[in-house]
Amino acid sequence: MDPSSLNTAEVQRFLNRYLDLTLIIMKRFQSMHSNRNKFKQKKKKKKKKKKKKKKKKMMREREMYPVPMPPNDPSATAHPGASGDDVDDQDKDRPRVYQAWKGSNIFVCGGRLIFGPDARSLALTMLLIGAPAVVFCIFVGRKLMDDFPHHSGISILAIVSFLTALVSSST
Repeated sequence: MDPSSLNTAEVQRFLNRYLDLTLIIMKRFQSMHSNRNKFKQKKKKKKKKKKKKKKKKMMREREMYPVPMPPNDPSATAHPGASGDDVDDQDKDRPRVYQAWKGSNIFVCGGRLIFGPDARSLALTMLLIGAPAVVFCIFVGRKLMDDFPHHSGISILAIVSFLTALVSSST
């Protein structure tokens, strides 16, 4: 197409179309950019909410421990009978942390064992895990007794069961 063969009406139409397309592209770009800014603002609001939640949670945790910590005295860390001194009456009257605990946890053995609020389901859970394991060991033990002479199949099963219990108790 020779530029001299174009008439001014065609050139005018082409330029108008080009300008219209350019305006459409610019509007889309602006809307994309404004959406991106809105997304960033939402993200900032979420971060602020998370910080507020975290702060509230920390405040609630501080309220859960109403018993003051013992003094940072080196003589207080020694065992009561080690130096011949008896425990102060003030320490006997003060409740332990687990006794003043506001949560729904269950404490056993003077606070040495801590269970969640659903501690009663522990026995059922252990039964549901242990019963199939025992049944499996019985059937495997029978098969091992048949395959190995002099009850060495039972000893294999006992050793493997012991090692399994050892590993599971250490985790």
